[in-house]
This record gives sequence, C-alpha cells and structure tokens, in this order.
Amino acid sequence: MSLMPNRQQLERFIEFVLLQGIAKALGVIQGLLVIHLISKWDYGIYALLFAVVIAIANIAICGVGMFISSVGGKHVNDPLRMSSIYAAGRKVQIRLVGVGLIILAVLLPWQCQTMEVGNPLTIACLTALGLIMMTLHAHGTLCREMLLISLRL
Repeated sequence: MSLMPNRQQLERFIEFVLLQGIAKALGVIQGLLVIHLISKWDYGIYALLFAVVIAIANIAICGVGMFISSVGGKHVNDPLRMSSIYAAGRKVQIRLVGVGLIILAVLLPWQCQTMEVGNPLTIACLTALGLIMMTLHAHGTLCREMLLISLRL
C-alpha cells in the first residue's frame, strides 16, 4: 500500500483547500465591510440572517456528511467504491442544497423586510452573500469528510 495520495485524492484535497481559502477570504471581506459600513442595529440583523444561513446549510447537509463518514470508512482502501460513495453523496447534496438555496432566497429578503431593512441593495447583497456562503459551506463539508477518511482521522 502506497503512502502517497493518488491523483484523485490530490484533486479533492486541492479543491478543499481552495474552497476553504475562498470561504475564509469572503469571511475577512465580510468582516471588514461589517465593521466599517453598518451600525450596531444593522449588525444585529446581519448576525441573525447569517445564523439562519448556517442553520439551513447544516440541516441541508447533515445527513450527507454522516452517510459519507459512516459508509466511506468501511471502504477507505477501495478507490472505486469511495468514488461511487462520493458521487452518491454529491447527488443527494446537490438536491438538498438546491432546496436550501430556494428557501434562503425567499427567507432572507422576507426576514430583511420584516426587520425593516429599507435599502433594496443591502437586502440583495445580504441575500447573495448568504447564498454563496451556504454553497461554500455545503460543498466544503463533503470535501472535509473525504479528506478525513483519506487521512484515516
């Protein structure tokens, strides 16, 4: 058994690192914008909106991550089986995230309206950022599970 990762494992690792880098960069940009552009009241609204985003993202993908980690751990030495497990988890995840994105696309603007955020551009930016962050969070989950299994953690 070779200790060196194969090409597919390297691609997944690079994808994971890139997604995490993008998510962290967005977090830094988001933090800088929040600090310099919004009031305390707006920050409270913003924090609540992103709590909703992360909650929906976690609900949408929790079963997929558990499936990958439980089934994948049994087949860690079989690259073909691991690829099929990843593909199956990815298909389910795409459907769940699609539904989650639709829910967020409706829920976030409605929540902003309810909390009397008056600027439509702010509402659109918060909604777009929420959708991007949910997608990155969801996709990073599968990559993280595969990486943990590959490293036998």
